[in-house]
Amino acid sequence: METKDNQNLQHNQQTSDISLLDIITGIFISPKQTFDSLKNIGKKHLWVVPFIIIIILGILTTFLFNNDNELTSESKTLQKEYLQKMIDNIEKKEKSNEIPSEQAAKIKEDLQKNIDNATGETGYIGIHIGNIIYILFLSLVILISTKILKGQITYLNIINIIVLSMLILCVGDLINIIASILLGYNTNIGLNIFLKPPIVPFYATVFFGAIDLFDVWFLVVLSIGISKIANLKFTTLFVILIVVRVIIALALSFTTLLPDIIFG
Repeated sequence: METKDNQNLQHNQQTSDISLLDIITGIFISPKQTFDSLKNIGKKHLWVVPFIIIIILGILTTFLFNNDNELTSESKTLQKEYLQKMIDNIEKKEKSNEIPSEQAAKIKEDLQKNIDNATGETGYIGIHIGNIIYILFLSLVILISTKILKGQITYLNIINIIVLSMLILCVGDLINIIASILLGYNTNIGLNIFLKPPIVPFYATVFFGAIDLFDVWFLVVLSIGISKIANLKFTTLFVILIVVRVIIALALSFTTLLPDIIFG
């Protein structure tokens, strides 16, 4: 009994001694050992500094994208094509008397304004709002999953693990932008390097764009972290998270079909 207490005391001391820099580097190099050392982390808000790093990396990634003429031009063209397709479908419905002329004219006017104002650039604020929504959504999925699987983990620790793991995604976004700049078109480190229009439909590139090498790496590390802290099976958590990610990717690719669905 005394030996076990000594082991727990030693583990708690190791946990308190580990620096945030060691934790962040450990996420990339040795996630299993890193999360093992965080089992008794308590109520520490480890997510704060990593989230600031995520914001900085997001600003840098957005800046690189917005200042590359080839990437913004490609994005602008896609935006205009998407909106023009909506206008074309509205005109078809107007000719077939499915939409009153006055209503059609108003919709087309609004869409044309969006086409004229299209820049192809990414907003600096939108990317951070998206990250916050993704963190909250994932935390809810993981909280429900761990409760069903009878895992022991606090909501704070779920947030800590998600934000720490998301450093992989943000570094991946930066690398993907650099790769896109070098190649001259929007891509990522995944199947999208080889698959792009007209080889595959645009919705397929959106789907594969949402699941690249860094997304898989992120989900693996996230699953390791939750499984270690909550004492659950890695494979079960990984399957849940990969299914959720595929659903998100399908939802994103579905949005490219909305002009045909709504106005087609």
